Amino acid sequence: MALPTVSVWNPPEGVTRHSESAIPEDLVFFGSPPPEIGNIITADSTLTQKTKPMNGVLRVILSIGIGLFAGVILWSLLSIFVSTGVIGLLITFALSIAVTYLAFGFSATCSFVGDKGIAEFTINGVKDTTPTVQTTKFEEISHLYTSQTRRYKNFIYQGTDYNYEWKRSDDIVHTISGTYHNEKGFPEDKDPWHFGNSAEIAWTNHLLHIANEDLERLGYIEFPMAGNPQMVRVGQGFLEFVTSQGDSQKVTVDDMQDVRLESGKFYFKHKDAQWWSGKGKYNFSYGEMPNVKLFWLCLHRLTGLNLT
Repeated sequence: MALPTVSVWNPPEGVTRHSESAIPEDLVFFGSPPPEIGNIITADSTLTQKTKPMNGVLRVILSIGIGLFAGVILWSLLSIFVSTGVIGLLITFALSIAVTYLAFGFSATCSFVGDKGIAEFTINGVKDTTPTVQTTKFEEISHLYTSQTRRYKNFIYQGTDYNYEWKRSDDIVHTISGTYHNEKGFPEDKDPWHFGNSAEIAWTNHLLHIANEDLERLGYIEFPMAGNPQMVRVGQGFLEFVTSQGDSQKVTVDDMQDVRLESGKFYFKHKDAQWWSGKGKYNFSYGEMPNVKLFWLCLHRLTGLNLT
């Protein structure tokens, strides 16, 4: 079966790439978004009409050449610490060639963000072009956890790691993760980070009507966490922190002395908190807060706090 060069789905007017830029005409969508994810907001594909996977013979030749070279280096390093012998050398070469062969393999993805869910199609290899699809419906999800970390070594920027995890109870349903290299800006349009970001926005919009119902019924919107505090509630002009011991402290915005987001952590401090006591001081990591974009939005709309 030949590699698809014609889209099975054409983006309607108003649909953009996940990065919010216009969809190039040469992108090939080899999968059609499932109806259950609703109206499509953004879409993208790594496959283009000009995509040409590496020739099979060339792939084998390069894999053997580079694999042998890498194997020699790896075996030399291993022999410093352990006695590998001929069998160890052969195993090292075989593994190096296999890893190199896989690295030169072909794969492509196309992904969709709808107002009710997300879908991702994947092709691995050229001969078998029947895509696999992973569909995640928002109504089946309980929480989204996100994290983004800039890595530095000797004060030199090494890259930004990101991770998006949609969970149903404690089970991870869908993950979008990777690394990009742009210290002060966004990654290039084709980077999966944009898929995760667009999906998070759609997920947050999905949660808003539920949050409004909770606010009207309970007077606050609740964000459970695994650490301490165990729960944070956001209401009109106040925050309430519930500890793992079951204690709670309701703090109005006017009574907060220090509110900030620093190095991936939220910090909240009551004006009467003492430096020698932990009471009145609360902090938790960005990645520990489920549905953090909704939390951020609630902070801004209900308390007037704007952590930038």
